[in-house]
Amino acid sequence: GNLVIYKNKIQRVTCILFVKEHNSYVVYLDDDFAYDYDDIKPVRINEKLLINSGIYFRSYFWYTEEKETLRFRLLINSYYKTWICWDSKQKITLENRGIFQKLPHIKYAHQLQNLYFALTGKELELKF
Repeated sequence: GNLVIYKNKIQRVTCILFVKEHNSYVVYLDDDFAYDYDDIKPVRINEKLLINSGIYFRSYFWYTEEKETLRFRLLINSYYKTWICWDSKQKITLENRGIFQKLPHIKYAHQLQNLYFALTGKELELKF
């Protein structure tokens, strides 16, 4: 997870450290170099990202998985607002949509990846 943009290139964050002497953060990326935190930008959730990552569109929402045994489903509407749908007693299907909760703070790819991992214990591989 944790994809970000550095100099117009998408990279993966491997570590973030606070440097007390400079009162600032440094970010280590895939290339094992440290970069100033302010030079790193988040990747916004967008249609190309969702399509390339195998997230499919149906009935006004993007869906992370199409498994019948899920007890939750992440939904992203056409305005790229993220919602979670769950039902603690039965599986989530297209007919039984469960309870919806808006997640307004989820705007970027790394946030979506972290949420998915917290819910499933698995990485959400995003492809550009």
